[in-house]
Amino acid sequence: MSLHDGNGSEEIVASILGLLGQISTPKRAAPEINLTDKLESDLNVDSLGFIEFVMGIEVTFNIEVEDDFLLMGKYPDVQSVVDYVIQQANSKPKELL
Repeated sequence: MSLHDGNGSEEIVASILGLLGQISTPKRAAPEINLTDKLESDLNVDSLGFIEFVMGIEVTFNIEVEDDFLLMGKYPDVQSVVDYVIQQANSKPKELL
C-alpha cells in the first residue's frame, strides 16, 4: 500500500491495527485494539514483536523507518505509531513512490 495512493488515515489506522493484531500476545482482531492501547503493557508486544511490526510497516506502507523509531519506548501507544506513519507519509516525496 502506498501512502499517496488516495488512502486516508482510516486505512492507515486499519492496516496498523491489523499488523499489531498479528504480533500481540495473545493475538487480537483489529477491532479489539484501541489507539490508546500501550504496545508493551496492553498488547504485550516484546522487542522481537516490535521489530516484526516495524518490518510490516515498511512493507505495507512502502516507507523506510528511521532508526530512532526502533526504540520501542519512544512510541509507547498505538496512536504514536499512527502519527509517525502519517508524518512519514506526508514527508516522503511522491515521485519516490
